[in-house]
This record gives sequence, C-alpha cells and structure tokens, in this order.
Amino acid sequence: MATNGSSPRLRDTESSLEKVKRQLSSGSGRYLLQGPLLKRSETLRKWNERWVILDPTSGKMEYKLRRNETSIKGTILFDASSTITLSPVNFQ
Repeated sequence: MATNGSSPRLRDTESSLEKVKRQLSSGSGRYLLQGPLLKRSETLRKWNERWVILDPTSGKMEYKLRRNETSIKGTILFDASSTITLSPVNFQ
C-alpha cells in the first residue's frame, strides 16, 4: 500500500490522466484519443458498443461499428463552447 493512502486503482487512473494530458499538450499523432463507447439505439432502446476516435484539436468525434473497421459510421462536431470530459480509465 502506498504511504500517501491512495489505492493502486486511483494511482493507475491518475497516471492515465497524466498520459492523456501529455499527449494533448504535445500534439503528437493525428487522433489523440480513442476507445469504446456505449451508444443507445433509438429504435430498439438497447445499448450498442461503438469505437470512437476523438480529435480534441478540431472538436471532431467519429465513430465506427468496430475498432478495425475502415468506414466511419458517424461524425459529431463540437463547437468552442462544448465541454469534453475524459475518463482516463477507458480512453487509450
């Protein structure tokens, strides 16, 4: 156990968040953030997993049915007043 009282899971989360912050500040890579997203179907009201690619520099989020798909299923554009909250546990 750490001497500061934080759990290993909390330290891992903080480490992941710091990694995301470093990637954002360095501007390296075309797509900085990507990972799974649960999307609710409008017709069947069930949850479907999609693969999301978020480019915070342009405010564009694209999603595909699966990670290895080449075609984009949809795109969401965020404006300057949008807030994007990241879960460092889920993004890689």
